[in-house]
Amino acid sequence: GSFGLSVARSVAYDTGDDVSVTASTFSLNWTKNISETSTILFDVAYEISDSPIERIEQISLDAGLTHRLTENWGLSSGVGYT
Repeated sequence: GSFGLSVARSVAYDTGDDVSVTASTFSLNWTKNISETSTILFDVAYEISDSPIERIEQISLDAGLTHRLTENWGLSSGVGYT
């Protein structure tokens, strides 16, 4: 299994609204091998897009399961909420 942390920040310019937009993302993910052929994963992300005219905040939650059927075939399923 593994545990991951990601932090990102960027600045862009919106020519349509003539403002700068700052985007920040913070995410955590966790994967766990539950057997030799199956892995479960969870991911949580928080994103902010900020400018002088609006601020957008978004939270995403995802969970999934992967299972290797053969060497060349696998099955993946998951659910997400934003």
